[in-house]
Amino acid sequence: MWNVAVVIGSRTRPRDRFAAFPAGIILVVGLISAAIGFPAEPRSPRNANYTITARLRLERRLLEGEEVLVWRNLQNVEARELWFHLYYNAWRNPDSTWMRERAVRRPPSQIKDYRPEEWAEIEVESVRLESLNRVDFPRDLTRAARFAAPDDGNPEDRTVWVVPLPEPVPPGGEVRLRLRFHARIPRTFARTGLRDRYV
Repeated sequence: MWNVAVVIGSRTRPRDRFAAFPAGIILVVGLISAAIGFPAEPRSPRNANYTITARLRLERRLLEGEEVLVWRNLQNVEARELWFHLYYNAWRNPDSTWMRERAVRRPPSQIKDYRPEEWAEIEVESVRLESLNRVDFPRDLTRAARFAAPDDGNPEDRTVWVVPLPEPVPPGGEVRLRLRFHARIPRTFARTGLRDRYV
């Protein structure tokens, strides 16, 4: 099994974003910190806990997984929706915001020979609310979710995914979600990807 992070954030109001690093990055940072003697205590409040199970299907360039997310609202305003960053969709096609911005900085000659299967993609197949404010609250939220493009309004961008909640998470409240996802791994590009058997 491989540990991967799909969900990276939440949003309580337009300018309040929270982020947690992918599990692999946290592990590397933790090992470096221990090796050079940095304190083990976190330097920021811990507001999210992820339990992620994923399977790498190398022959199909595919990650399949399930994630349980417990998120606690540390802000002094209620959260009515959760915002997720689906980073692999930044390399879904040349029309994503990331690819458009990259094309401004340099010509997209590197991608002209990409085959369709060499682009990335991540899809959340389902998101189920399990509890809200520590009360059982089973509900499927998949159909209510939507994509947003807060930076540039790009309708082709699918990197920000918004899940409305049936009732708000108050300050200090907690929500527990279960997500199923699959992701197509791109050709090596922008510090990620797969080429031959190199991942």
